[in-house]
Amino acid sequence: MSIKIDVRNVLNEMVGEEYDLSKKLHKLADQIDSNVIKSLIQVTALDSEKHSNLYLSAIDLLDKERKMVPESDIEKIQEEIDFHIKNEAHLYDGVKKIIQSVDDYRLKMILNIILEDEGKHHRIFQELKNAIMSKEALTEDVVWDMVWKDAVLHGGPGG
Repeated sequence: MSIKIDVRNVLNEMVGEEYDLSKKLHKLADQIDSNVIKSLIQVTALDSEKHSNLYLSAIDLLDKERKMVPESDIEKIQEEIDFHIKNEAHLYDGVKKIIQSVDDYRLKMILNIILEDEGKHHRIFQELKNAIMSKEALTEDVVWDMVWKDAVLHGGPGG
């Protein structure tokens, strides 16, 4: 027997919990002198902020009355997206070269986290550019299918 839950309420609670966790972790990081430990705590805090924002996006997806992406948002994206695509690809390649040239497993672990994020960022920007350039009716559902369902689940820049 499955129990019905109010998904919207649970997601709203999770938004707040992740946000509060992030604030606590940032506060802890501010008290740490070790750059390595401080950075790892801060990165975790930023992930909690990211999760809070993703929960907000999930809540928006529950709204069946969502509109197309406004033209003003599309224009803002177009103005910056090419720079970010090139930048993310450059950073991805740079981190990949460093990983290949170091032996310290701790350094490789940190750099692999960065590499994975750079790959995700590049794919997100590339798919957004493709969606905008297609001149289709750009809805949030189209963006979801192009960016999250397809691109984020694959490898680094270019596939």
